[in-house]
Amino acid sequence: MDPLSPLDGIAELIRRKVAAESLNKGQFQALGKAGQSQAKTTQSDKPNADAIKHKVVTQIKGISGDDPKRSHKAVTLFVENILAWQFGDELRNDPGFSELVENVVEVLEKEPAIVQQLIALTKP
Repeated sequence: MDPLSPLDGIAELIRRKVAAESLNKGQFQALGKAGQSQAKTTQSDKPNADAIKHKVVTQIKGISGDDPKRSHKAVTLFVENILAWQFGDELRNDPGFSELVENVVEVLEKEPAIVQQLIALTKP
């Protein structure tokens, strides 16, 4: 089994959670602008899923195993990268991006299995 395959399911969950959270918290404007920008981007300009997986795993591996906030940081890195990948890097510059990331992270952290899957990806 490919150890990176859980990222695909988690990415889909994030897309659904982001849409729900954004609508509930009035943050859809940022995603709408990013979505419009993404529509202008061709598929060849967008990194492929394997490149994003590699980037996320590398970043998570960079978090010290002794860091008491390792799980939170791992989920945050994952969410930031998936949102930027799905909606365009311009979203990172939106003033509401940090709040959106934290809202999605908060929702995902209520799903311990998701956090464990992300952490498991970085183990040999």
